[in-house]
Amino acid sequence: MLRYARAGSKSVGLILLLLLAVTLAGCTGSTGPGTLSPQELSGTDGPGNPLEGAPLWRMGRDTAFLAGAGVNSASVRTLQQRVGAGFYLGGSLQYVYDRLPIYRDDLRGLDTLLLLNISTEDVTKLAAWPQRDRSLLPAALEDLVRYEPPFAYLTRQGGRVRGIVVGRTMEEIERLLAVMVERSVPLGVPWTVKPAIFAAEPASKGWTRETMERGRFRASYIPGLEADAERMLAWAEDVLGKLRAHFPEVDEVVEEPVTLWLHGAGELQDGYAYAETPSATLHFTSPSAADSRYYDHTWYVGNIAHEYSHVFFDRMRRRAGAYGMDADSGGPPRWFHEGLGEYFRLLVIGEQTFDRIYGQRYGAPVGFLLESPLEAAEDVYAAGALALRFLDARVGVEGIRRILVSSQPTFWDAVHEATGLSRPEFDQAFRDWLRRNR
Repeated sequence: MLRYARAGSKSVGLILLLLLAVTLAGCTGSTGPGTLSPQELSGTDGPGNPLEGAPLWRMGRDTAFLAGAGVNSASVRTLQQRVGAGFYLGGSLQYVYDRLPIYRDDLRGLDTLLLLNISTEDVTKLAAWPQRDRSLLPAALEDLVRYEPPFAYLTRQGGRVRGIVVGRTMEEIERLLAVMVERSVPLGVPWTVKPAIFAAEPASKGWTRETMERGRFRASYIPGLEADAERMLAWAEDVLGKLRAHFPEVDEVVEEPVTLWLHGAGELQDGYAYAETPSATLHFTSPSAADSRYYDHTWYVGNIAHEYSHVFFDRMRRRAGAYGMDADSGGPPRWFHEGLGEYFRLLVIGEQTFDRIYGQRYGAPVGFLLESPLEAAEDVYAAGALALRFLDARVGVEGIRRILVSSQPTFWDAVHEATGLSRPEFDQAFRDWLRRNR
């Protein structure tokens, strides 16, 4: 049954108090696309039902999905196939942010649905959604924190539908999407579905998680995947040993255990991993659940190194004080964060292997960077990887370390301290290095 999701009391984020709802008597027997039958509108709590008269929309092939962490891509793609839709971009909000510049033009010509599993994704990151791409989200998004999940809210803006689907589990999100596949749904009104009641059946596997620790790391995994946890812990310790040869404080500066959160099949975008720096948690697809060409030993150890760099850099700056992590307040630009991660990857897997795997992709923006600043690069991983290799060639590992531990008030002051280059001089020296080496 479709029902209006009425606002409850507001609390932190999207985890709210009891839902008050206006319930429709049923969601079958529609008189056709774009209409709700009188039967569907009966049994409400009076003439003020917000669903009555609302314009309707039905999911079609021109619908794109943007997904935060904890959204099972395999489940979503199964639903997409039923309507012929094919665009999916997800893994976490940060993953989406990184790739919006690449797909911006495509997305503006499609209807978009943002899928949020609030049990897994940090919804406060919505505040960091790039201003240039706010048109891909429903307007007045901040008003939606008053509603109790699960709910969906869709609105028509500039000729396209922009929607958000919020749940506390993947099952809640999937249930809302299934309604959109099967029938037309209201625009401009937050709504939810009232599920039928069935007897619970035994789960095919446990839904709780277990932990295993080794050295500086802790693995969080689904029961039955102990071998994956052991393998990841061994790889992580090996990565730390290799990094320690270059950065002696690489494990000591991170005081708490670093968690390796192992996801099941389809929970993360293929080839994607990410770090939650405040909690020192690194997210990966569990090795035995990985079924694509992306995943092998080199991929895992390289990505452990990359994601660990974000936690390491964050803790180094906490200890050093002075410049912070916000680029708008004198902190490092995004290319440096991701470039440092790629530099850590290179130190672990070796320069020859790094160039064999990533050389073509990371050589692609050279022409652009010869004419434009690093901050303008769309692929911050490639631009950052090149910039960090330039820094390594100029000042070595120790010079890069001096930037990380600097007590200067801004990032660029720290770069000047380590390299002797002002910002304009840095840009020119970087371009000269590109011309000589690429």
